[in-house]
Amino acid sequence: MLGIDILHYYDMYPSLVKQVNLEYNYDEATAIVKKALRVLGKEYEATLDKAFKERWIDVYPSTGKRSGAYSSGICMIFIPLSF
Repeated sequence: MLGIDILHYYDMYPSLVKQVNLEYNYDEATAIVKKALRVLGKEYEATLDKAFKERWIDVYPSTGKRSGAYSSGICMIFIPLSF
């Protein structure tokens, strides 16, 4: 589709289809996410519903929070010591 012999990193995400509207409001996006992740099972679906209902996700800017997606790579394991 790209008509290139060598694929470079910058070639990974080109627009291949012209004039496709990929803009969704929050409710539409939520429905799409729920439908897509339904295959992961009832427990996952319940946790996802809880995340949406309890506002684990900030849709709009909140005072004191920066925009963007953040994830901590820190994993803390506590091992009880007995002497």
